[in-house]
Amino acid sequence: MKKILFSLLSCVCFNFANAQFVDFANVASQQFSRLELYNNTIFAQSSIPDQSSSIYQKDINSTDLNMSLVVQESHPYHVQYIGVYNNHLYYRRSLSGSNSNRKIYKLDLSVSNASPVEFLDLSNIGGGWVINPNDNHMYGMRSDPNNSGRRMISKVDLTSSNPTIIDVISNLESSSIGVHLTFHGDYVYGLYTRYSDRHVFRVNTTTNNPSYEEVFQMTPGYAGIISWNVSGNILYYPELNDLFVTDYIRRVDLSDPNFPVQDVMPIPPADGFILGIVVAGDYMYISLRNEIVKTNISALNLSVNEFNTKETTLYPNPT
Repeated sequence: MKKILFSLLSCVCFNFANAQFVDFANVASQQFSRLELYNNTIFAQSSIPDQSSSIYQKDINSTDLNMSLVVQESHPYHVQYIGVYNNHLYYRRSLSGSNSNRKIYKLDLSVSNASPVEFLDLSNIGGGWVINPNDNHMYGMRSDPNNSGRRMISKVDLTSSNPTIIDVISNLESSSIGVHLTFHGDYVYGLYTRYSDRHVFRVNTTTNNPSYEEVFQMTPGYAGIISWNVSGNILYYPELNDLFVTDYIRRVDLSDPNFPVQDVMPIPPADGFILGIVVAGDYMYISLRNEIVKTNISALNLSVNEFNTKETTLYPNPT
């Protein structure tokens, strides 16, 4: 497939005074990573190294900096890949440094003092699993057992009383800087690495025997991304530079067939290690290891008179 390089004018907001970070949550000793939004509640994956791994929650309208503990596992177990469907919290519980003992649990959030129950055994399967808010399935990017060094996408029906793994697409290129899948409309989006370049692809989840489509390339020379979030038609992601530090949060309009990449805001060096983002209304919530902050993204002055030129690769070749 022939590539077309083109110059894309991207609006840049350097007026960072309008994008001040405001404290949203802080729990003593916890290191926050992935964030998930369900209705008006933010769920945060966190840990105390070599002690515990937890999931906390907080209403986005609360002014209290504290968060409520939902799930906690003691070391060497840890929780990952959280998501909520039909008022049930799903998470992967695994044993550090082991391919076994990987299981997905669910917790009924409508029942006080409910205990997690096993939903699916992932022993020797692994992968990063995430819930598609547009249907009733959980999707996972995992190693392809039939193609060494390649990846595949599978799914599980969340409404099933006897859930089984169904393969969606196989023989995908691998990624050295992984990120969980994300969703928009009928498509699941993922990231892989080809040589030193990071590419975003998508797969139509409604077709039989689907193929994948490359849609845009990450900034050349950047290491990749470890979190992203779709709000409406916009995909937001903090991009890691070659020092594995986030210096910009970028966005892509997924409804635009050209997939234009724009800089949303620069990130000060002291805040450059971003592990999770979610967008709710006018606010973006960002995990910065030891705290969660928020910023009003509607207040960013994106001006057509202040722009930079970004070289981007577009697929396919338009005619």
